[in-house]
Amino acid sequence: MLLHLLNLLTQSFVAIPMALGSTWLGLLFPLVIAAVGEVIGIALFGLQSMRQNWKKFTGVGFAALWVGYTSLFLWCLVANVYSDHMNLTSKARSLRQSLAESENGVNAKLQALAVSKDADIEKLKISCAYKEGASGILQQQLTNQQNQLNTCLLQQREVPIIKAFPVFHISSEHNDAPRVEYVLITNIQRSPVDLIAKCDAPIADGSLYPLTATGGSVSSLGKKRLSAEKLQFSLRSPAWSPSAPVWITMFFVSPINREPHCEFAVE
Repeated sequence: MLLHLLNLLTQSFVAIPMALGSTWLGLLFPLVIAAVGEVIGIALFGLQSMRQNWKKFTGVGFAALWVGYTSLFLWCLVANVYSDHMNLTSKARSLRQSLAESENGVNAKLQALAVSKDADIEKLKISCAYKEGASGILQQQLTNQQNQLNTCLLQQREVPIIKAFPVFHISSEHNDAPRVEYVLITNIQRSPVDLIAKCDAPIADGSLYPLTATGGSVSSLGKKRLSAEKLQFSLRSPAWSPSAPVWITMFFVSPINREPHCEFAVE
């Protein structure tokens, strides 16, 4: 505070000649002229006369000078105070305006950033919803396909399937009786088995042998002719299973000049 007061007084003192549109030399010049005038007065009127009246004249002159310069100093002091006040007010106004502009700029940037981020968030929500929907659809499709596959596998296990593969054929041109040999497989275990062979040529006879991994023999096998082209096999043991196919040989009545065909079914 004291430093500011000293600076204010100094600036006011320096501003005195500027207030008069002059310099310190211009202010001292009247004093020099007054002193020279006093010297000339001594020379003209004598020292004795000047001594009698110098206090009166000199005092009045210096009093006028003191009043004038003191008033000028006070005027400069008030002017400096007012100038500092105006400068501070202007700087404060400028700072407030700059702060408001900066705040508006920051708010505008934040608003633009918020709008941009909101748009990005909406895009991400839409993308996530689309991906979740696509994932849900794919998951549903996979579930449906798995259910269909499970159903097919279950049906395959439940529905009896018999496949016959002809592996050997002898026609009536040979000395042996014409015959066709088949390997029959099934998808489920069967016991007992009633197998009907239906052929497109008259049947002379037939035989059935299970192909077991242990090489066991047939303990109970029966045959029954149903018609000239149909023959029934009855197998009680061993069981007919996917790992144990059966070997069937079908003999036909001679003569026959073509390869006969047979179909097999289980009752």
